[in-house]
Amino acid sequence: MRITVFVIICFLFISIFWVSVLAANIDSTYKYSWGENIGWLNWAEVTVYDECLTGYIWAENSGWIKTGDDSCAGSDCCQAGTNYGYENDSNSADDDGDGINDDWGVNNNEDGILSGYAWGENIGWVNFNNDYSTTTIDSNGYFTNYAWGENIGWLNMNCSNTDYCSTVDFKVKTSWLPNVLPIASNVSIDSGAGSVTLTENTTQNIECAATVADNNGYSDIESVTMKIYRNGVGESAPDDNDNHYTLVWPSSCVRSNESGSIADFTCTFSVYFYAEPTDTGSIYEAENWVCRAVPSDGQGAGTADTDTIEMGILQALNVSSPIDYGSLIPNSNSTGTQAVTITNTGNTAIDFSVSGGALSCDIRGSIPNGNQEYSLSSFNYGEGIDLSGSAVNVNADLPKPDSDNSTITDLLYWQVGVPGAIEGSCTGTNTFTAKLEI
Repeated sequence: MRITVFVIICFLFISIFWVSVLAANIDSTYKYSWGENIGWLNWAEVTVYDECLTGYIWAENSGWIKTGDDSCAGSDCCQAGTNYGYENDSNSADDDGDGINDDWGVNNNEDGILSGYAWGENIGWVNFNNDYSTTTIDSNGYFTNYAWGENIGWLNMNCSNTDYCSTVDFKVKTSWLPNVLPIASNVSIDSGAGSVTLTENTTQNIECAATVADNNGYSDIESVTMKIYRNGVGESAPDDNDNHYTLVWPSSCVRSNESGSIADFTCTFSVYFYAEPTDTGSIYEAENWVCRAVPSDGQGAGTADTDTIEMGILQALNVSSPIDYGSLIPNSNSTGTQAVTITNTGNTAIDFSVSGGALSCDIRGSIPNGNQEYSLSSFNYGEGIDLSGSAVNVNADLPKPDSDNSTITDLLYWQVGVPGAIEGSCTGTNTFTAKLEI
């Protein structure tokens, strides 16, 4: 009686220990494969790892079939080997008594392609990668194709391999999934805006957002590279503030809305005011700007997605300090050099127009607008162009700024003639307006 009680307790202890170590990840419903010569095989005690399989398959008519080492926990059992798979025994034991450390088992190449051998005391070796069929695990966790046993024939992993599914729906499924490269989608620039309006003489934030799905979970995504560029230069061009920008998550950009296999990524680009326009009327009007998002995991780059937008033409200029003619007496004119600096602060070559009104004097009288004269070169009063109350174009030919020369300037010279019967400080407004270069 003591012996019987001792044996029962020992058996229960071993059973409990075995289940806790294996932590099998085979589906509770889809856990059967079929062999014409041995019947049903139950995979419930098998665990699939990135590198290998461990645990046992139960065949009602043939007993246990060992896929890999069950003496260690987790993927530590999966070690590189040669002949029959991997070094299956974590203790480098010679369990089969052949004089060398055991070197066998079922391998997984992380993409769900199996190889190597399982072993059954009553049936011998079972080959998962032979000349005629390779057992694989698809992106949904289903085993497909066949394994081969020299003494038992073919083992069918999935009824879809034949026409059995309409009669008997059997297959083996695991919660482990092979690596699937991530996929980007729903790329959007500035929330779907039609064009970008740049800000003169500084940078403008442009957001590019994308949703990335990874079948292995959002935590498997290692990086997301976003590039925004003029499509004429292409995504592989080097970064250039004129036409190409790159940001990479996680060093830049933000991840949000993480859930299961999906996460959103947003990169904010600081685009310079002179970024090349693609809007109607620009020299690149046949092109557009592209945001391209490329997600990657540990296995490489996944599927990219893009969105496009027009980069608007920015006609803009800046004028330096007010025109100061100095102190003059009635019935005289200015001399010397009175010039203002015109700076192109947009992203296209420009001319500009000039207009203005009379200069009002705070004590008495005013100076007519036509008494002010201007020219693109130094001149004496009476030789310039009279200021008009209506805009008059000045062919200044200010080139487009770029990353090599972001400060493009020209000078406009001024003189004034002072009539009699005026007195005081005389002020007024002259208006400068950027125009597309003619």
